[in-house]
Amino acid sequence: MLRQRLWMIPIGQWVGYLGAALALWALWEGLSPWWLLAWASGHVLGGLAISVALHRYFTHGAFQTTPFWHTAMALASCIVLQGSPLAWAAAHQTHHAHSDGQGDPHDTRLWYLLWKTYRAVPMVRWRLQALLDDRVLKAVHRNALVVALAWVLLLLALGLATGTFLAPLVFGYLAPMGTVQLVGAVHQVASHRGGGARDMPWLEWLLPAAGEWRHAHHHDHPRDAQLGRRWWHLDYGWWFIRAIRTK
Repeated sequence: MLRQRLWMIPIGQWVGYLGAALALWALWEGLSPWWLLAWASGHVLGGLAISVALHRYFTHGAFQTTPFWHTAMALASCIVLQGSPLAWAAAHQTHHAHSDGQGDPHDTRLWYLLWKTYRAVPMVRWRLQALLDDRVLKAVHRNALVVALAWVLLLLALGLATGTFLAPLVFGYLAPMGTVQLVGAVHQVASHRGGGARDMPWLEWLLPAAGEWRHAHHHDHPRDAQLGRRWWHLDYGWWFIRAIRTK
């Protein structure tokens, strides 16, 4: 049940890359540049799904929230094609337990920028004891791909209803997934190259990842919901958490 859907991740990566290329081509051909707002909004939401939902909430339990946001974040985390919250939490907890060692499932080779893979290592499951009895997470784990396909169909229906055809799908989902996947890949490679996690908060302004560029701080304080500590740290994941947390 907890096996990570590894095929979903590189497919999501390349669907996103192709979506970003298609969006740029459409803009070159004269599509309204206002669609860039949809792309930027989608990128921000995708970053929140990974940083806030999958990372800080489901994996580390860094904050508590309402049942509505619990369910919404579980669904959103599948739409970005990162597997499911259960599988993602298992892989990431293993990364923390064996960071930069033989048991670390994370790959920091440059090849990861083109093909996202995880190393086949035994997964740490202690965090899952608090997640396995959750009916929402178990349902989402079984139907992660269905959730993503439902979102695609919804955006297609919106395009047909408004006469904008593929634009909502491309600019609201595929292109943002491409930039989210690219930023995530660069982050994984750069933040651990040379051994040990590194803080590079200035990169948040160039490659926004909802605050994830304070990676050394996160490894030192994995249950800290707030990654940005200085006024210039762009931790918009924390801004969202402040709005939805109950504790």
